[in-house]
Amino acid sequence: MADRRAIVIGGGIGGLSAALRLRQIGFEVSVFEAQKGLSEVDTGLSLWAFAVRRLVELGMADQVAKIGAPIERVVHRDPHGVTLGEVDIRGLNDRVGCLSYEVHRSKLQELLADRLGAESIRFGRRCVSVRPQGPAAEARFEDGETEAADVLVGADGVHSIVRMPRARVPAHEIVAHAGYPKEPGRSHEAEVRSYGRGIPTGRENAARDAHLTAAELDPGANSSAP
Repeated sequence: MADRRAIVIGGGIGGLSAALRLRQIGFEVSVFEAQKGLSEVDTGLSLWAFAVRRLVELGMADQVAKIGAPIERVVHRDPHGVTLGEVDIRGLNDRVGCLSYEVHRSKLQELLADRLGAESIRFGRRCVSVRPQGPAAEARFEDGETEAADVLVGADGVHSIVRMPRARVPAHEIVAHAGYPKEPGRSHEAEVRSYGRGIPTGRENAARDAHLTAAELDPGANSSAP
């Protein structure tokens, strides 16, 4: 299978992860990203144990541990500090055999890109159409160039060029504004905190204009969660 080629449209976390897995099973892989460089938003991301296990299978256990803060429970509070709910995920972590982590999205993207290698990522290549080409698939780019491969993966976001030709529901019907002032990495009139070993590791709070961040763990911090 070493002579089989795969191309991935989209260089975000999903696209880079797919590319690493395809390489692992024997494909020559190229990732095509419309932006001029890595562009993941600098907000937090909760990686549950299931996702971490996949990264471990890609040989990235130590790297994820270095950029992440372990999560053991998640607490939801309203703007007045009243607890709305709490989820203890230590049982999940134990069943899956991996820790869950709070990470910066941009740091995770950088980690995946480094693992894949700069030579496998083509920036500034915006895909405008895809089509079958015999037993293969062909992608056409904004500059008029084309690329063909045995496997073509669409990881180019909610308004995916790859998915839309065969989608039963148009993107504008899938994504609709619900009337809430929501921004990436923020919540509306609520707070979500993640705790690892009793220490806050992440927070999401729109009422206080606070982005969800993977806070650095302070070994000397008070171990009792508020």
